[in-house]
Amino acid sequence: MRMKRTPTLPLTAPLAEYDRIIIMAPVWAGHPAPAINTVFDALPAGKEVFVCMVSASGKSGCRDKVQELVRSKGCKMMGCEDIKG
Repeated sequence: MRMKRTPTLPLTAPLAEYDRIIIMAPVWAGHPAPAINTVFDALPAGKEVFVCMVSASGKSGCRDKVQELVRSKGCKMMGCEDIKG
């Protein structure tokens, strides 16, 4: 809920080489999981990003937070889809 980050394994995908990036992320209590916040921090500027938020209800309620994270990295938000897991 505090948009914390957590250490993750190093990203091995060369994100800078892609024009569009799709991120599929779990939702915990209506917020992106801490590990995904760390992934958002690694986004290179200028990319088109589409995010799929997976939650038990299929209604994550965190679309605005995710869009803010993506845009704060200088990326263009192409869409955000809620998926029932």
